[in-house]
Amino acid sequence: NFYGPFATAAARRGASRCWIGPDRVALRWTDVDALAGRHAEALRACGVGPGDRVLVQAEKSRSLLALYFGCLRAGAVFVPLN
Repeated sequence: NFYGPFATAAARRGASRCWIGPDRVALRWTDVDALAGRHAEALRACGVGPGDRVLVQAEKSRSLLALYFGCLRAGAVFVPLN
């Protein structure tokens, strides 16, 4: 699972800011990690498991970033649609 090594490296580097949106508001790694955890739990509750594909069509946003990491955390494959 890619998420584990990524999260460990981010925490080790002390990544304080993970993403800065168009509104110039920074999203901290701890916020992203917490949101990713909630998304991963919601995906698991819907029956999504390791190797399953999650098709997503959404605009770029903080929530989309958290969903991407949530998919990784759940072991699912994030598939963005155009």
